[in-house]
Amino acid sequence: MNVASKISVVIIAFNEEEHIEKCIQSCHPVASEVIVVDSMSTDATAKISEAAGAIVVRKKWDGYGQNKNHGVDLAQNDWILSIDADEILTPELQDEINDLTLEEGHLYWIRNRVNYCGHWIKHTEWKPAFKARLYHRNERRWNHKIVHESLDGAKRLKRVELKGMMWHYSYTSYEEHLQKTENYAKLSALRWIDESYKPGFLKRLAGPSVRFLKSYIFQLGFLDGSLGYQISKMSAKLARKKIEYYDLEMKKVS
Repeated sequence: MNVASKISVVIIAFNEEEHIEKCIQSCHPVASEVIVVDSMSTDATAKISEAAGAIVVRKKWDGYGQNKNHGVDLAQNDWILSIDADEILTPELQDEINDLTLEEGHLYWIRNRVNYCGHWIKHTEWKPAFKARLYHRNERRWNHKIVHESLDGAKRLKRVELKGMMWHYSYTSYEEHLQKTENYAKLSALRWIDESYKPGFLKRLAGPSVRFLKSYIFQLGFLDGSLGYQISKMSAKLARKKIEYYDLEMKKVS
């Protein structure tokens, strides 16, 4: 049995008509099925996904982790490759996955390289980083955190880092980045409240500045030029907005 016959790809999507076709096409060489959990997109995402050979499931948005788990529950295979709708498997990564000998007790990590406004980012907090992607569904589930979802107990599995990369086509414009930052800040504030976390004095005073300095200076964002500066400034904005939305939500319940 080859590796592809053991793997199901699960993709969660909402209004991703620009990227979803290439994403799905890049997955077919390494999987026997591709499942798209579509959160009631208002564009052509579902139609394009079906035409590209994916199984499309329409499901209201219940959070990143819950929608991912829904797709996993529908999968025919035990090995799950989890990717985002704006990511693409490179040919090198496809070959590497097909050469794997999948073993239970192992968790396979893949780096993604970010394309931002048409340029590849090498530094900032968006520099290529490993994320847990390929796993046995009987061993791990995605947690239900509103944002920053992760596989529960991932550290208890043997970590295997693959050499091939994913290409992540993030934001195509500053305006799109700004809108997503606002949405992400709102979700992050709700997570703080759900976890009874309260941002302290130092986080309020210095958090945004520290976030900028970390991305732009210590993570060498300045080497990415104006885009590195833009990413770092938006990172600081996100830190500030999370606190603002937290305060707004707390006023509603007080």
